[in-house]
Amino acid sequence: MKRVILSALTLVLILLSSILIKDIVVAKSSGVGDKWIAFNQSESPLGGEAAKTNEQEKPEKTEDTEKEQPADKEPKDDTDQQAQNDQQETTEPDEQAPHAETPDQGTDQEEQATEKKIVYLTFDDGPNENTEGILELLDRYDAKATFFMLEPNMKTYSTVIQDMVAAGHSIGMHGVSHDVKKIYQSKDSVVGEMKQGQATLQELTGVTSDLIRVPYGSVPNMTPAYRQAVNDAGFRLWDWDIDSEDWRFLSPAYVPNVMKQLEDYQYHETPRVILMHDKKTTLASLDRLLQQLTEQGYEMKAIDQEMEPVTFRG
Repeated sequence: MKRVILSALTLVLILLSSILIKDIVVAKSSGVGDKWIAFNQSESPLGGEAAKTNEQEKPEKTEDTEKEQPADKEPKDDTDQQAQNDQQETTEPDEQAPHAETPDQGTDQEEQATEKKIVYLTFDDGPNENTEGILELLDRYDAKATFFMLEPNMKTYSTVIQDMVAAGHSIGMHGVSHDVKKIYQSKDSVVGEMKQGQATLQELTGVTSDLIRVPYGSVPNMTPAYRQAVNDAGFRLWDWDIDSEDWRFLSPAYVPNVMKQLEDYQYHETPRVILMHDKKTTLASLDRLLQQLTEQGYEMKAIDQEMEPVTFRG
């Protein structure tokens, strides 16, 4: 009886084993096994247990691994830095584009490099007791200037005018009255005063000058009709583009004022004409001005009658 039961159990086990093997083969052939392996933590029907299994399969982070991660970033930083450097090297020439060596700009640069720094010193209202001292200082610095003089003063200081001419300075007329109400009465009064000064200057020095500067500058009193009148009379009307304001400061302050204007000067196509006066306070600081101009490489020249005048625009 026991043998019969044992045989029956053995047969049952064999049947169950064959069924189980068949199910496994079917599952593998249908891809179910692959899908099971591919389950992640969220998809796993086993929830936390499957997640634990997956985490165990992942490589554990060690202190060495964590330290190596910043090292992985360093090459990226070097690459980014190199890219920034390359970008800077590309940008800098663009910023200097105005100075790029194109044919036209190269020519301009060569002209600027060889261009002399020239200023034209001019003195109004003389000659007087200060003019001789001005001439001595100009001679010390080998500087030339232009003197626009009043006709009555020419007669009083005739020998000073002769010294001007002998030293190579330019001379011109500044009128007779230096009175706005008199000189600007009409175009004829302007021309009349300049002709009177021209005649006296020629008599004293033998020089015929066409250079004039009207009192207080050409604006606003020199109307187009007045300008045309002096032009028709053969005069060349000069104003200035750098005002020392020595007439206002009456102190050494006019020197830095001139130097600052020269530093900021942008109209390089026109002469730098500096307005000063034969004043005692101007003479007192003239040595300082001439020294600074010399140190900065300026050549001080006299206006000649062939130059295009600098005039205000009315």
